[in-house]
Amino acid sequence: MSTETAPARSIRWESDRLDPRAIAVALHSLWSDLHNQIGADSELRASTINLVVVTDGAESLLRIEESLFDHPGFSPSRVIMFEIDPIERAKPFSIDVSLRRLPSERSRSNAYFESIRVTAPQTLAMSLASIASPLLLPELPCYLYWPGQTLIENPLFEELLEITDRLVIDSSRLIDPEPNLRALSRLISTPRAPIVGDFAWQRLTPWRTLLAQFFDHPDALPELEQIEEVELIGRMAGTNGQSGLTAALLMAGWLASSLDWRPPGPMVRAKDGWRVTLRTGGGPMEREVVLRIRLKRQSRSRGRILSIMLRSDDNDPMPSLFRVERLSDEQIHTYSEFGGRPPITRGVPAPIFSDSALLGRELASLAHDSIYENALQSAVTLMPEE
Repeated sequence: MSTETAPARSIRWESDRLDPRAIAVALHSLWSDLHNQIGADSELRASTINLVVVTDGAESLLRIEESLFDHPGFSPSRVIMFEIDPIERAKPFSIDVSLRRLPSERSRSNAYFESIRVTAPQTLAMSLASIASPLLLPELPCYLYWPGQTLIENPLFEELLEITDRLVIDSSRLIDPEPNLRALSRLISTPRAPIVGDFAWQRLTPWRTLLAQFFDHPDALPELEQIEEVELIGRMAGTNGQSGLTAALLMAGWLASSLDWRPPGPMVRAKDGWRVTLRTGGGPMEREVVLRIRLKRQSRSRGRILSIMLRSDDNDPMPSLFRVERLSDEQIHTYSEFGGRPPITRGVPAPIFSDSALLGRELASLAHDSIYENALQSAVTLMPEE
């Protein structure tokens, strides 16, 4: 399969104003030229989605274009990319309309999608909201990919939510997780809110799978009712601002919401991170679970989560221990010891997902993920208030 997606045709111009009709005329002209060139075999990718992407500069846009257009599972019919440019220009708006060939398949070598790229200065960013709706293909869902570092106090984001069926974010990029995650939690709780997909949650899939597999063994399952300590270690924020704190909170939220661990309040500062004592069970069977989150510097792996440890004490001489740890960008290591059995270790291939692969998964789905939503709500309850 070829991943050739160079524009078959492109029309570019600069303007003092934004006119959706001019963009529609340009697209019609491109299709006419394409049909004249290769005949009626050329076709628009049908019955998929509209995709709106908002970026904060040419470098960011180029990275996202490469992620989008080089992915074999790429499926939108129309991509609308809004670039916020910090540089003021004589003609404030730059428009680029093109047709791009989808990664070719033998049976559909002439399938195309439409790409609309609009650049606007920061001072006129809200003008983009006014043309977003007229540019959407009717009867198709709209996906909004928002790779920015904040969700709150952004009027363009709030306006685009009005036309969005699915919102795709990467919460590990949020520079201030506390207010942004709270805003996201409120959003998913409102009627007619868009469905939310989160790269940070997707990256936790192998971790959640491996933790659950520990307790597939019938002798290990009772240990779930005896867990008394959980430690999550995430990556400290680097120069790119990406931290493991959000991922650690989502993992803690997943454990708490799945196992009915009730927090008395948010986590509090500890010597080298945060901690909280959760409660589970009821009456005389109520017990406590200590949850800790720590962040540390890490150079051998780009992973946001570095390790997860569960320890239970079922009154045996030796406590039971379950640990998952990332050794490299390609491999995760698991360790389990319970019921007086010899320790079991194994290495599991688990490459870190690329943004391109994560976005491809999100574009293929329009379903609610109630497990994520529950984990997010629980994570917000646990979130330390700085």
